[in-house]
Amino acid sequence: MDLMTILWNQTFQIFCQSLNSSIMLYSNQLPIFEYNLRITPPDPVYSQIVKMKSEFIQYFGAGLYSRSSPHATVANFCMNSQHETKLLRHLHNTLTNRSFPVSFKKVSGFQDIHMVVVDIAYNPVLRSQMAGLHKVLRNDLRISSKYASVVDQFHITVGQASNSLDYSKAIQLLNTLKLDWEFFSTDFVLVKRPLGKPVSWEHCYTFQLDQVEAVVA
Repeated sequence: MDLMTILWNQTFQIFCQSLNSSIMLYSNQLPIFEYNLRITPPDPVYSQIVKMKSEFIQYFGAGLYSRSSPHATVANFCMNSQHETKLLRHLHNTLTNRSFPVSFKKVSGFQDIHMVVVDIAYNPVLRSQMAGLHKVLRNDLRISSKYASVVDQFHITVGQASNSLDYSKAIQLLNTLKLDWEFFSTDFVLVKRPLGKPVSWEHCYTFQLDQVEAVVA
């Protein structure tokens, strides 16, 4: 995910408040939901990331995203709940492909907003999945690019530092940890929440993947 995508996520609800009622997916008659499609690591990777987040909080405070559950967002979008069945059908046809290995490169971040993340290594299977997802959101569901974002650079967020000095210290400290984490992603998880309401994400659907590959690269 690049800086523009991060900034887009932070202002996501503002964009969605101005939905065009003439577009099918944005009717005012039924609730508008914010959707998040994500990869959630299994244990022991999940617990290792929780531990990293706890260390971040201990040294740099509980900033934005530091208490979020470990996950890698692959897409954010908002739409009318009336069309959720259509959404699930299209995503099921697109995402039920072979599973893929996930490994981590290093701790890095986005300096302008002091966001500290763990980068996920490039994987061609995941990249192909995202190309199909982009088509579903733009062409099949007709969701404008104003209201949908597909991630380019995958990562798991650790937290957001309060200043530039803490941001640099956090990256230096966390990069001393051993990041030989890897796992097979065997599903995508879709969660949702009512737009504009400060509530927890609700599980919507889990898309199981097929054809587990032989080795983790």
